[in-house]
Amino acid sequence: MNELKIVCLSDTHSKFVDVQNGDVLIHCGDFTNWGHEQEIKDFISWLKAQPHKYKIVVPGNHDVILDIEKYPFLKKKFHRYSNYNPDQLLQDLKECCHLLINSSVTIEGFKFWGSPYTLEYCDWAFQIQGSSQQFWEQIEEGSDVIITHGPPFYYGDKTNYGLRVGDRYLAEKVKKIRPKLHVFGGIHEAYGVYEEEGGYRDDNCIKFVNCSIMDHQFKIQNKPYVYHLKQDQ
Repeated sequence: MNELKIVCLSDTHSKFVDVQNGDVLIHCGDFTNWGHEQEIKDFISWLKAQPHKYKIVVPGNHDVILDIEKYPFLKKKFHRYSNYNPDQLLQDLKECCHLLINSSVTIEGFKFWGSPYTLEYCDWAFQIQGSSQQFWEQIEEGSDVIITHGPPFYYGDKTNYGLRVGDRYLAEKVKKIRPKLHVFGGIHEAYGVYEEEGGYRDDNCIKFVNCSIMDHQFKIQNKPYVYHLKQDQ
């Protein structure tokens, strides 16, 4: 029976932490603070140094330079006096990992689908315009692991003020796809493992994991999450 040891983390914000060894390393975005060129280059250097055979990255709203379509606007807001080359940085990142932007990769028989997009918030990168219902229809059937930057509604989405800010349509679509694992970040203070409600057997229950390693004060508090992905018997 095939099995992959997956190590997941998110929201490192230009901090570099030791991670457990495994087969697949997943980063769910916000690996920079402001998406500056040097922050991207530093992340690439860290990523290359990790021993995992497979590396999967989904950007986050802070990684603004990687949102190629929106970057002309974001440049004026965040990088007004810079002369970065976003296309080259995107290519450099793709050369050292599987960069998933509304796309999938199959690794040793398991399908991983990922997206950096989240509900609109303060006009950062990778924001969904309007209703997200149609947007999440593109998640591919048969996905074993779904990776997003932001959380689904109700699972790992409660802010420090007690508000739930997750995406309802994302939650609905994930439950229809029924992956083994949905891993994400975005809401630092909601770190943890959450299991689907509804009376499912443990072996058929979707695990929702917020793997943000920082708390809401941007201090490193949490460890990367380890999951053993196994094929159904």
